[in-house]
Formats: sequence, C-alpha cells, structure tokens
Amino acid sequence: MPSIADSSSLVQELPAIMGNPPATPLRAFVGRTAERQALTQRLGDAGERLVSLTGSEGVGKSCLARQVALDLLASHHVDQVLYSSFAGGGDVDSVLYELGQLLPEPATSRPEFESALREYLTEHAVLIIWDHLESLLPEGDTPLEPDELRLLLMMGAELSATGNCRLLMISDSPMPAAAAPGGMVTFPELQVLTESDARALLESVQPPELDSELAERILSLSANLPLAIQAYAALAHHFVPEDFYTLVERAMPGVLERGVWSSLQAHDVALNTLWQALSPGAREKLYGLSIFRSGAMQRLANLTDAEDGESWQRFYLLATQSGLVDERPIPPLAIPYMHFKSVLTHYCMRHFDRGAIASLHAWYCSSYLALLEWIREQESHPKRDLSQLLWAELPNFRHAFRILLSSQQLGLIQDYAEALNYALAKFGLQREQAAVGSILQELIQVALPKEGPLSRPGVRYLLGQVQKLQEDGKARQALAILQPFSQRIDNPEQLTYQGDDADQDRGQAYQLLGKLLQDARQPALALKAYMTSLAYYERLSTPDAARPELLQVQLATTDLLLAVRQLDQAQALASRGLLLAAEMEDHSASGTLHNRLAMLAAARGDEPASRQHAQDALAQYQTVDDAVGQAEMLRHLAMMDMNAGDVPAARTSLERALELASQADAVLLEADLLVRLGSLAAQASDLSAAQDAYMRALVLYESQHVKPAQASTEVLLSELLLREGQYANARVHAEAARALAEGIGPAAQPWVVYDLLERIALAEQDEARALVWRRKSRESLAQAPQAAPILMRWRPLLQKLTAAANGEALSAETVAALEEMEASVDNPALFSTIWQILNGERGSALYEALGPGEAVVIIYLLKGIENPAVLADQPPADARKGPLSGGFSADQFIATTQAALRGDEEALKTTEEFISLLESDQAPATLKDLADVIRRIMAGERGAELAEKLPDELGRVIAALLEALEQPEQPPSAPDDQG
Repeated sequence: MPSIADSSSLVQELPAIMGNPPATPLRAFVGRTAERQALTQRLGDAGERLVSLTGSEGVGKSCLARQVALDLLASHHVDQVLYSSFAGGGDVDSVLYELGQLLPEPATSRPEFESALREYLTEHAVLIIWDHLESLLPEGDTPLEPDELRLLLMMGAELSATGNCRLLMISDSPMPAAAAPGGMVTFPELQVLTESDARALLESVQPPELDSELAERILSLSANLPLAIQAYAALAHHFVPEDFYTLVERAMPGVLERGVWSSLQAHDVALNTLWQALSPGAREKLYGLSIFRSGAMQRLANLTDAEDGESWQRFYLLATQSGLVDERPIPPLAIPYMHFKSVLTHYCMRHFDRGAIASLHAWYCSSYLALLEWIREQESHPKRDLSQLLWAELPNFRHAFRILLSSQQLGLIQDYAEALNYALAKFGLQREQAAVGSILQELIQVALPKEGPLSRPGVRYLLGQVQKLQEDGKARQALAILQPFSQRIDNPEQLTYQGDDADQDRGQAYQLLGKLLQDARQPALALKAYMTSLAYYERLSTPDAARPELLQVQLATTDLLLAVRQLDQAQALASRGLLLAAEMEDHSASGTLHNRLAMLAAARGDEPASRQHAQDALAQYQTVDDAVGQAEMLRHLAMMDMNAGDVPAARTSLERALELASQADAVLLEADLLVRLGSLAAQASDLSAAQDAYMRALVLYESQHVKPAQASTEVLLSELLLREGQYANARVHAEAARALAEGIGPAAQPWVVYDLLERIALAEQDEARALVWRRKSRESLAQAPQAAPILMRWRPLLQKLTAAANGEALSAETVAALEEMEASVDNPALFSTIWQILNGERGSALYEALGPGEAVVIIYLLKGIENPAVLADQPPADARKGPLSGGFSADQFIATTQAALRGDEEALKTTEEFISLLESDQAPATLKDLADVIRRIMAGERGAELAEKLPDELGRVIAALLEALEQPEQPPSAPDDQG
C-alpha cells in the first residue's frame, strides 16, 4: 500500500473513534427496497470493493448508506464500519487518523502504524464509508488541490484492495473522470422516492390521524424528497391544517395552487415554511447558520437573542424532528454538538443578508479562536482530553481560518494559525499544517517586502508583532525591529497608503518606540519618539479616531518630562492632556493628570495650586472608584498638611489612604502609609502606635522583598526605640538594618546605619564598639557616591599634599593653597590632621574623631599617599566599570547625572542627595553654585555659561558633562543571535 506508507503520519495516541456516522433515525428505515438490496448485494455477495453512490442533495444517500452498513453487519459480510465525513474538509492525513481508530492499541511509530493497519485490514472485513466527497471537488465548499484529490482517491482504491476491505464513496455529484480511481463501480444515481415509498415515509413520521387532504398536500409540495416530507410532517405535529397552509402560503405565495417544479424548490419551500414558524427576528438571525461547517456546539449554534428563546426552542424541535439537525454527545462535555444537514446550511446561505456578513464573520472567528485557546488550556491539565470536541469542530476551525485570510489582519491570522496548528498537529494532519504555514508566509512576504513600499496590513502586522514581543518581555528584540521600521514608514514613498491611516500608524509606531526606549532608560530618544507620535496624532484630519492613543501619549510624555525635571514642558503638556481627558469624559486620565499637576505645583512651591489639583484628582479617582489613586492623593494632601503644621488633618488623610490601599491590595503603598503614620505617632511620642505601624510596614516590605525600604524602616524603628531608652531592642533593629544595607550597597546608605549603631553603643556606654561603628561610618561614606562633591572640590589640593607626603618638597604654592582652603573652611581639626599626616602620622585614628565630610578628605589623602592613582584626573579603566565606586572621578559624576536624566531612579536619588550635600549650611559658596548649576541642567538648561560661572576644576567637569549630554544616545542593540 504505497500511498498509505507515503502519506501516513506518526500517531502517538489514538483516542476513540471521532468520525460519527449519521444519527440513528427516529423511526425504522422505510422504502428504497430495490436500492437497498442492490447496494447491499454489490458490497456483499457480489464482492465489489469500491462503489460510488451519487444523488442530489437531501435525496437520502447517507441514510441509505447507514442502513446498508447495518445490513452488511447483520449478514456478517463485514465486521466493522468506519464512517468518515468530508463535509468540513479533509485529506489523506485525516483519513489516516480515522483509520488509526480501528487499531486496538495506539502505534508509537510510523512503521508500526503502517504494519498494524495492514494487518488489521487483512484480518477484518471493514466497510469504510466516505461521505460528502462533493465538498472536496473543485466546486465544493472545501476543495482539494487536484493532486491532493487524486492522492486521496488513489488511497481509497488501495484501501479497498487490502484484505477484505470495502469502500463506499458518497457524493452529490460524480467524481471527475481524471480523478476517479480505477476499479470504481458507479451505483445508479439515487433518485427521489417513488410515490409509494414517499407515502410510506410520510405515514411513518406523520402525526396520528393526519388530515388526508393535508397528507396529499405534503406529498405534492415535497416532490417526494425525504427531507422535505419530514420537515412538513414535523410542522404538522404542531400546527392545525389551517395554520399549516398559512405558513406555506407565507413561505411562497401561490405555491399551494401551482405546486413546485424542482427538488431545489421543494427543499426551499419546505424550509421557508419551517422558518415562518419562527419570530421575524429569529428568522434573520438563524440564517446565520450558513456560517457553520458540518455543525457546531449547541451554545455556538444558538444565534438568537434572549427574547427569541421560544423561537430557538421551536426551531431546535422542528429541525431535529425533520432530520435537518441531529444531536450528538461530545464526552466529557454536557453541551451537545449539533450536526447540520448540508440542505440546511445551503438554504441559509441562499437567504442570509450579505450586508450582515462582516459582523457575523467577526463573531465567528473570535468565537472559534477563543474555543481553540480554551481547548488548549484545558488539555494542558493532566487527564483532560477534548479530542472529540476538537475533531468535531475542526471544520469550523478550518473555515474561520479561511475567512480570516480575507481580512488582511496578519497579526490575528498568525495568532489563529498558531492555535489551528495545535489541532492539526494533534491529529497528525501534516499536509494541512504545511499549507497553513505556506499561506501565512506568503501573506507576510507580500505585506512586508524587504524593499519597496509597505501596505497597511503589513504595517499593522509588524506593529502587532512588536507589541507581542514587548508583552513577552523581549524588549530588546522589539526595539531592534521597531527603530529602523519607524524611520522607514516616516518616508511617504515607503507606504502604499497616505492620509490619516498612515499618520495614525506612524503615531502608534512612535508611541511604541517611545515606551521601549523609556524602558531601556534612553529618555532623550524616548522623549523625541513621544513628541513625534504626538505630532502625527495631532495632525489627523479626524482626530477623534485616535483620541485615546493621543491621551495615552500625553500621559506617558508628561511622566517622562517629570522624570527628567523638564517641569515647564511637563506643565504645558499635562494641561493639554487634561482638556482632552475632560472632552473624552475619561475620569481616570483626568485624575492622573491632576495628580501630575499637583506634583509639578509642589515642586515649584505653589502650595495652593498643588492642593487644588490634588483635590481635583481625588474627586476624579472617586468617580471611577480608583482606590489606589485616591490613596496617593490623600497621601499628598497629608504631606501638605504636615508642612502647614496641621497634624490632625494629616493623620486623618493618611488613615483614610491606608484603608483604601488595603482594600486595593496595594501592598507597597500601604507600607509607605504605615511608615508615615508611624512617623506622626513618633512625633507625638506615641511609642506603641509608632512601633505597631513600623512593624506592620516591615512585614509588608519583607513580603514584597523590598529591601531598601525595609532597611530604612528598621532604622526609623531603631531610632524610636533609642529615643525611648530601649537600647537592646534598638540594637536588634539597627543590626537588621545593617545586614540589609550591606547587602544592598551604597544606595542603602550604610553609613547612616553605622552612625545609628555608634549612638546606640554610646548610649550603652560601650566606647570600643562605638569607635568601630564610627570608623565604619566614615569609611563607607567615603566609598559612596555622596562623597563625590567633597572629593571633586578637594582633589587638586589632595594631589599636591599626596606628593608632599611621598617626599616631594612642600612648595610655596601648596602651602598657599592649603592656607586659602583653611581660611574658607572653618574646621581647625581637619587642618590639624592634615599637618599630622604631612608630619608622617598614619592610621584610622586620624579620621575617627572628625565629622563625616572631613573624614572623607582625610581618608582619600591617606589612600592617595598609598596609591596616587586614586586621585588621578583620569582613573584607570577598571575604576570606571563599577557603579560610582573607587575614586569618584569626573567621569563617574557625568555618568550618574546622565543616568538621572534618563530617569534612573537610583541615579536620581543619588543626584538629589549630592545636591543636598552641596547646599548644606556648612558647604562653601562654590559648592552651592555647583548645586545651582546641576539643578538647572536637570531642568533642561544647556549652554557654556553654566560652566563659566564655576572655578576651573568644577567648570571643567560641568563642561565635560554638557559635552556628554550633546552626544546622541544609542539605543541598546539586539543580541547577536536575534538578527
């Protein structure tokens, strides 16, 4: 059997038979005695192995075949019957899958499958029925390519020649001569029933005591077609003759007088009459059954609305009684599958309103994509096998894919193809899988040519793919694709379409690009992308089409401008966004924008404006029941109340905010509010309340693994206990803070914890331990970014002092510089220590008694004496690799400031602390000038005059920073293996 060997697929698991035969009739088989005997004799005693049965739609072919199969089983001419329907498509692979159901044990390899199948067909007399082959013919609903059809029919011929196997092929129309397999015997075309058989059928299905005139009318109207007879008989069970005639006359006026003249018209009138028994709304909706292939789950097939429930029940009853629909169970589900006769679906196709096709297609495709995904999710659990449902609905899964191909929604097509391939792979349908892949690849290549203009489907597809990459956490790959793509579609010649559609797509592309760049900490490029997106959205001739997207970009850009401290631009954009949000009645966005405007006003020191925006934001958040937003604004109002000295109001706001955060399960916000309430309680000397709040916050921070916040809360609690004289408990929490801070590094400011431990040790009168913590505090601060401004100011003098300490003569210039510094810094102990070092003294005792800033100077002087490279203007390359460690060079200051301008939270925090140190009361005027310059740079100012106002050393650093900021930022490239 070469065709089976060539076409078989690996079968790993063969579930129960999936191809269901026609349903058992509600009554015994009636009529067609001659055809039944002739077909049974040919497939039985005559030994004919390959027989073709044809006849018009609804003439009774499947029903006759089922009865002949039962006769052959009863006479022991065959041992088993395998029925396969091609009503919803199929090919060689689907036949092989169903043949595999015959085997008692699942095969584990292709050779084993082929061998077992040959053996089974040799040892057993099997009748195989292939029904609805017309669907695979060129004019059918799911035509096969000529070569595929020929291969299928060749397989049929070889199956029929194997062992004692027989094959009955059923079709509305004859096989094309070129494709017909050799040895096929054509049974005479099945005709309508004889008059006597028609009467016998009607008598078997009619209601008792049917009016004789009505019986004659039914026979006349049915043209002796079995389905038409059964449809009228079903109606006669539910309508008296007068009502029955009324329905028929509505179905086709005048037909009672002139009769019908063709089998097609007979079916149409019968089904029209059945449709007249339904409400007008239900009729139109149920024409939509034309969309289904072979059948559907009952829940999907019921296209009626709730108010049409009675009509659906009537339709279901009449359709099942007439044989148009048969219900089949699909284990393990409780909802049955409804199989439709092709007569029904073709009737609905002829009558469906084509104007409603788009909405029906959209519903159908989304429903079957959802069903596929649901089946995949269910089968991911052990012992949940929905193979029978998957096989029964496979015709609809195929049809939905074909519909989607005309939609040009490449992203949706790709998602559906992936889900469909799951089903195809499960049944070993390799040919169909390959065809799906080939179609998809061809669509993508046409839509996204490497050169030349792009069509809108291609652009939309690629944007969808970028979004998927972003959602899957593959931002680097998304960025590598989107950046050159955005530049490409900027060029009008690179698009086959223009106008609003093009601008909307460009706006979305740059919106996505801005988000990716922002996540990649490239704020300058992100800001540029967002601004470009805004420009495209705002120039649309019909801006309403993109108002939600425009508002999203305005929100994102406002947040980015705030992060890089460009407050004026943030203010202007947030105000524009607020107007748009109000027009759209988007209360959530309005709340967020009022929130940002409150922050901006607070940054400018405009307390009334900040309070008003916060209250407006709170009102908007209340409208949409946004508990987190409300809690954030209540926190903001509480902080303003604190600044104004209104502690009771602040406590009330914080307590209400805490309730809301807890309700919303916003754990980190809840912890922050507890810390603030703890601080209020501590200020009021309410030890118990403060301790309880801090402990609750610690539990929440620990549950979320937020170690920096956990460490700072441990410090607050320890400070509280120290103040209250609970030294042992204070030490426990300070030690916990130390372990956390040392694990985090300089960002957690471990010197603060060491200072706390020193004070606890002093309170416990442990001088030795206090000295250890004091030394560690000074040394850890010297290693932190916060020491950079001190070192920046002192480096020139420290370099000269280092040289002198290492043997060079102390020049008059150095002495003068030292005296000048001594005059500007009122700290005799510091300069006394410097002279001690110049006189040869060394050791940590030199800086242990000094304040933090002075200790940093002495620590670096001692380090510089040991290794002058520590104080070099250009430190070794390896010193620049770490995050601001070692010598704190100008390069590291520049890198920190650049990171802060990119929105790096840690760098922003470091920069703010740096500026605070420069602005401290003890700092000289030159450092305060430096702080002012840095603030202006963070706010977006640029220009050489910023550097010119500072002393040479600091001016050179600022000039270098400004030069670095002028360099274009490079987005991260994709990994080499991503292409």
